[in-house]
This record gives sequence, structure tokens and C-alpha cells, in this order.
Amino acid sequence: MATGVGLLEQEERLRDVDHLLTRVRHGAGGVLVVEGQAGIGKTRLAAEIRERAVAGGAAVYVARGHELEQDLPFGVVRQLLDPAVTDRAARFVGAARRAAVVFTAGTDDEPVDLVSVVHALFLLTVNLAARAPLTLIVDDAHWSDPPSLRWLHYLARRSRDLPVLTVVLSRPEEESRAAGVLSSLPGLRTAHRMRLQPLHLPAVTRMLTDLLGPVDDRFAAACLAATGGNPFLVTELGRQVAALSTRPEADEITELAGPAVRESVLGRLRRTGPVAMAVAEAAAVLGSRGRLDQLAMLAGVPTAVAAIECDRLRRCGILSPTELSAFIHPLVAAAVRQGIPVATRGILHGRAARLLAESGAPDTRVAAQLLATPPMGDAWVVDVLRQAARGALAAGAPEAAASYLRRASVEPPTATLRARVHCEWGEASALFDPRAAIPQFVRAERLAGDDTTRCVSAIGLAKALAHTDQVGDAVRTLAATAPRVADPALRLRLRAEQLMWSGWWIGHAEPHERRTELDVLLSQCTGTPGRMLRVLHAWERLVRGAPAGETLAMAGQILRGTPRWIGGELDFEVLCLLGQVFLYCDQPEPAGALFDSGLTELDEHGWHGTHDAFLRTLRADNAYRCGDLARAETDARAAWQLMSELGQDTPSWWWPLATLTQVLTARGELTAAAELAEHNGLGEQWRDAVVLPDPLAVRGDLRLAQGRVDEAATDLRLAGQLLEVHGCANPAWNPWRMSLAVALRTREPDEARAVAEEAERRAEQFGRPWALGRALRTRGLVTGGTIGLELLAEAVRVLAPSPARYEHAHALVDWGAALRRANYRDAAREPLRAGLDLADRCGAGELSRRARQELTTIGVRPRRARLTGPAALTPSEFRVATLAATGIGNVEIADVLLVTRKTVEKHLAASYAKLGIHSRHELPQAFAQDDGNHVAWANERVRLETVYRSRA
Repeated sequence: MATGVGLLEQEERLRDVDHLLTRVRHGAGGVLVVEGQAGIGKTRLAAEIRERAVAGGAAVYVARGHELEQDLPFGVVRQLLDPAVTDRAARFVGAARRAAVVFTAGTDDEPVDLVSVVHALFLLTVNLAARAPLTLIVDDAHWSDPPSLRWLHYLARRSRDLPVLTVVLSRPEEESRAAGVLSSLPGLRTAHRMRLQPLHLPAVTRMLTDLLGPVDDRFAAACLAATGGNPFLVTELGRQVAALSTRPEADEITELAGPAVRESVLGRLRRTGPVAMAVAEAAAVLGSRGRLDQLAMLAGVPTAVAAIECDRLRRCGILSPTELSAFIHPLVAAAVRQGIPVATRGILHGRAARLLAESGAPDTRVAAQLLATPPMGDAWVVDVLRQAARGALAAGAPEAAASYLRRASVEPPTATLRARVHCEWGEASALFDPRAAIPQFVRAERLAGDDTTRCVSAIGLAKALAHTDQVGDAVRTLAATAPRVADPALRLRLRAEQLMWSGWWIGHAEPHERRTELDVLLSQCTGTPGRMLRVLHAWERLVRGAPAGETLAMAGQILRGTPRWIGGELDFEVLCLLGQVFLYCDQPEPAGALFDSGLTELDEHGWHGTHDAFLRTLRADNAYRCGDLARAETDARAAWQLMSELGQDTPSWWWPLATLTQVLTARGELTAAAELAEHNGLGEQWRDAVVLPDPLAVRGDLRLAQGRVDEAATDLRLAGQLLEVHGCANPAWNPWRMSLAVALRTREPDEARAVAEEAERRAEQFGRPWALGRALRTRGLVTGGTIGLELLAEAVRVLAPSPARYEHAHALVDWGAALRRANYRDAAREPLRAGLDLADRCGAGELSRRARQELTTIGVRPRRARLTGPAALTPSEFRVATLAATGIGNVEIADVLLVTRKTVEKHLAASYAKLGIHSRHELPQAFAQDDGNHVAWANERVRLETVYRSRA
């Protein structure tokens, strides 16, 4: 294919493009990052890529960022995918239906977080790619809106196994909000970088010859020096020279080329007359999506005249030949826009906003115009911006909402609305950057003229502080605000919130005072605050290790039916606490049912953000304590994949990291666990909030498993000191004492026994099998001798009827090993065999290895590790096969697991081979033949059938 004048010296790059397009046709996608200065030829290259992709059978969608549309939420996404989503039933399948809000956002929808919409858009792209290979081209990406950029980055990271090529063209030197995301794209594994370079002398000579006729080398060299080899500047300089009566000498070119673009464009505009100039200025203000009637009204001319002048502007190279009000090049648009006096430009944007509003344009388009107007104290402007912010939140674009509310705050709003606007600004900011929300909630609280606004602001501020690891400040904020609120119900709500966050403040050194206040408030409250306080009371009993029977009875009374997680009576955080009460009281079924109901509800709303990740983390912990390590790893990985992009200054970031590290350690994947922990600094940073499992304790357990005993003991001691000060006495909640005793047993046996005895005393007081069985096992290990054997046997007896299969396997193997060391070899066989079988079923690789080694030592040939059947499946294979057995399709499985369809297909193929079957229809029978995995599979199937019944 010929390159043409516009693609001089790009032959090598076009070969690279052809290679990428060929890879996409074979299912291997990626992102092509094209960088270069303005006018270097990016747009012409984009057009060439489009032609070649279409010729290769790909579906091609194109968008272009615009300087005036950076605050239109998902504006670039809509440009790209609007033509592709006409058949909504076929495109918005499964969790991808959440993406529909981007194209039909209404202000009455509930706000959603950006992550959930970005994920849904990714799934929409997967659905589109199932029809044909995709090529997505985003020109002038440096002017893209932030939500669209988040989606581009999310897609780029996951496109390795998708037939999707994303082409992103931008100017690296352009200062914009897109700079951070764009600069990270070339570093992705799926990325290919292409930097466009200035033209050399032969190409410049050819361009000038096409414009001016033959030119000598000296003249061409002067033009090259004056323009830096920029093709657009060469073209504009050639046009200027062509307009002169005589051709300038080579030494006059530099002076002529200085203002080449602006003077050339404005000169052509002046020659077209004042009416054409007014139409061009109106086009620069309205943007590329303005209608002809709007253009005419803004320019102050009849519609027919505007049409004639647009044609004239196209003929003289100002407007695009294919779009109504789009300029031929961003540099031309910038020149026209900069030529409008600042004050006049603001007035024009104000008039454009009114025109768009009167014509029924979306609030976000009207708001984009208002962002460019000067403050005038206009109540209508504030109303429109607030309405646009609500629409942006409904579309999952909180950054755009925050920019609208920021502008509304300086209009300014009336005195009665000022606090509310700052509060709304804070609520929008909290969804993408809690740090940015803090000053807005502070201002809102200071400006509040009524108790309700003051209460809402204080609670919002506390949440923002807590989510940025400033839990102590959150507690102090609520404590300071409560006395200033006259309404008794609101004051009680503030005190309840204060008690909740103080329970997570690691610096809260007065747990007894907190319990006393909680008891006092419980006697005063009814209704929703009363239910919230009863949950906090049950949680408080759990943390301090009070007998579990009364705590469980209290939790059972609170949990009536299936609660609503979104917009229900109890906040999300409170329901999470309630679920953890059941979890740590060895009641995995009600805990799992509660977490599953939350995930089901989030899934029905299409939410795949931080809430989803947090519930998956809790469900992973529940599965870990039950010994279902494969499922625990799958959930923990999914949660970590969602949360790992947030950054270490949020407590939520540490929960899935610590949980996944804990699960990998239990599975014997010590290298993977160590890499994860070290790369992400697990246990190295001081935190203001309690995290479960405790990062220091998890690192201590990892180091203990690695044989780094002294380092493990140091970590575990420090973790214990911090938790003890906080009043965390329950070994079921954080079993650091058991691990510390094992770390100390060789070098400091007396202390090890004392630590183990205290852990057992507390476990007996709590009265649940998981903690008591582990405490007995620990004490048996550090005591040794006949007493140690009796303690280990008692641990096995306590754990046998419990749901704690992993702990039971540990106790069996430790008891069998102790019997072997005491020379009771015959007695050791049965617990070692049972421990090996249970460890295999749990997926505890290191424990299985230990059991086999012990059996070999006493002369028993252990059975081989399972190479076939459900027990042979990897965690990912087991999860995919379990989902497939419910009857859902591969696209929906990819939705749940946050992977690509190709990955699902790969895991299914491996599963079929290990199970000895040929199709998904045989999966239920394959699982039914294995008792150990059938229960886990059946439980998962019940949950998934509930989730997908609503989709059907």
C-alpha cells in the first residue's frame, strides 16, 4: 500500500503496524503507543492504520480527544463505542450491562464507583471482540477525559490474549491530566512504542515541490531548519510562501516561519471575511459535536449562511472536509481559539452553554461549556453543574463530577447551598481520591448552617480520613462534631460512627472506655442506630475474646433474613463486621451466605470495585479457615487484582495483600508468597488502622515457614504488642501467639511454653474449635513428651467435627510426626495417612510434602499426589470448572474471575484432560465422584445459580 506524501519516511513503522494487525487477527492483542509533537503526522498515521485494519477484516472504531471535552465523562469511550452498541442485547451481556450507563446515563441513577464501570466497559470490549478483531484508535489522547483513560489503561493491561489492538496517539510534551496514565502505557507488557521523528531533507524537498513547484536544496534546507522537519509546519510555511507575490530568499525563511501556523491560519480566516471568522470562532467554542443550527445561533447568522461559510472554511483548509464543525488539525483549532480575546471567549462559552441547554443537550455537555466561563454569581450555572455532577456520578465518572462541583463552588452558590456544594464535591472526590475529599468536607462542616449538613459532612470526612489511613483523625473529628449537633438522633449517629472507627484505630489505647460508652449508648438507641450499635457490641465481644455463645446469639438476632448491601438499613462496613463475627466464631455457612449475598447484590448492580474486592477478601479468609485453599486463593487473587492499583496509603490495599500472602504460605507456595510480600512492602509500613490478617503477623508466619525463625519471632512480637494495646485478646481473631510459640520453641522453650499456655487459656475462654484446636496443637508442639502427645491428640479430637479442615490436617500431621519421633511408628500411620489425604484435599502443598516425608520415614509408601480427578486441578482450573458446571458461558466466567475468555478456555481444556471428560456437560458428574471436592463445588454452584438467575 502506498504511503503517500502524508506518510513520508514511515515505511518501517507501517511494517510494524502490519505485524501488530496480523497478531490481532490471530488473537494476540496489545496497545500501540504513538508519540510525537503537534503536526508530526500522528493523525495521518492513524488514518493509515484505520485503512489497513479495515482491509484486514477488523472492526475499527475511532475517537479523538478535544481540549474542550476533557471534562465530559467517558467522552472518548462514547466516541469510540457508540457505533458498536446499537445492538444492546447482544453487547451488554452479563456484568457488561453496567457499561450501558455510560451511553444512557441519567441523573436519577445511583452513584457507582469508577472501577466497576471501567471493568464493565472492558467486558463490553470483550463481547465486541468476540464478533471480530477490534482496532481502537484514540487520536489526541492527551486531551482524553480521565475516566476514558482509566478504561484504556485497564484494557491495555488485559489485552494480551484478546483480539484487540488499541492505538493511542498523543503529544508527550503536552501538559494535561492525561500525562500520568499515558506515560505508564509504554511500560506495560502488552505495549509497543512508536516515536515519530521529524522529516529529513529529501522528504521536506518533496513536500515543498508538491506545494511550490521545484525548489533548490538551499531553500529546502532553510525550510527544514525553520520548521524542524515538522510536516504540518512545512505545509503551512509552504502555503505562506505560495501566497506571496515573490518567493523569499533562503535567509528570509527563518523570520517568515516564526509565527507560521497562527499567522497562516488567521491570515486565511481574515481573507474569508468577518462572517466566516465568526463561524470559525463559534466552531472553536462549540467543539467538534456542535450542530449547524447551534453554530449559526452562536455566530449570530442564519443557518443557511452558516452552512455556506462552513463550506468556504473547508475549501481554505480551516475546517475538516468530513465533519461539520471539526477543524482540520488541532493546531488550527488552537490558533483560532487563541485568536479570540479572553473576555469574548468566556462570553461565547456562556452563550454556548445556554444554547445547548435549550436544545436539550446532556447536562455534561452544558457543564463542559460552563467550565470555561468566568464566575458570575448565576444560580442557574450552579444548578446545571450540580445536576451534571449527579449524572457523572451515575455514569461512574467521579473525577468529572468533582470538576463540575469545583467550578460551582466559585460561581459562587448562595449561602444556603455553599456547604452542600462542598459536601457533594467531597463525596465525589472520595470515590477516586479520598485525600482530595478531605478539605471539601472540612469546608462543608465549617459552612454548615444546619445539623443534617454538619452530620453528613463529619461522617464523610471521617470516612475519607479512615480510607487514607488516618483513622485517629477520623475518630477525633466525629468526637468534636457530636457536641455541636443539637438533634439527639443525629448526635447518636455520630457517636456510633465514632465507636465504629475507634475499633479500627490501632492507636486507640482505651478499649475499656470504648466498651463502657458502647453499653451506655445501647441502652439509649432504637431503630437503625440501635442495630448498628448491636453489631458493634457483638464485634467488640469477639475482639476481646468473650465467650462466643452469647456473641453468636446476638449476631443471629441482628441478621434477620438477607440484608441489603446497597442502600440498606446498615452500612456496608457494618455488615462486613457482622459477617466477620460469624467467620471468627467458626460459623462459615452464615458468614459465607452473608458475603455471597453481598457479592450477588453488587454483581446485580454491576459493581466490581473496592466493595467487591473487600467482600472477596473476606470470603477468601472464610475459605482459608475452612481449608478450601483453592477457592481462598482464587478470591484473594481477584481481590488483589482489583485493589493493587489503589496504592499503599489506603488500608483497603493491605487486606487482600495480607490475605493472599497468608493463603500462598498455607499452600506451600513460599517463593510466590515471598515475592508478593517483598515487592509490596508487606509489614514494612506503619499503619494507623487495624488490618486483618495483620500484615506483620502474616510476614512472621511466612518467615517461620521459610525457616527464618529469629526474624519471624521479631515480627510476631511486634504484631502482638500493637494488637494487645488495642485490646485484641482473641486468638481466633489474630493467632499471633500460636505462631510466636512455635518460633521460640527451640531457642527459648520456657517462654514458648508460657506463650502457648496463655493462648490456650484465651482460646478456652472463647470456646470455639478453630482457636482451641490450634492452641492445643501449638502447646503440644512446644511441650513435647507424653503431655505433648496428649495435647496433640486432644487438638485432633477438638478439630475433627469442626469446619476447620486445614487446621485439622495440621493437627493430624503434627500428631503423627510426634508419635513417629516417640517411636510409636504403628500408631503414627493412621494420623499421617489421614493428614496427608486431608492436606491434599485442602490444597496445602507443603503440609502434604511433610506428611509424605513422615510416612516414608516409617516405611510406609504414601500414595502419589493426585494427577487426575478434581484434586489434581489447580486453584484456577478448579474455579473455572466449578463455574462452567453451573451451565454459564465462558464470557460470564471471565466476568466473575476478571480474566479473558481465552484464559477460561485454556483452564477448561486442562480441566477436561485431568478429569477424563470431553465437555462441560460432564463436569457435575466428575465432581460428584470425589467426596472431598463435591461439597465445595456444590456450595459454589448454589451461589452462582442465584447470581445468574437474575441475568436469565
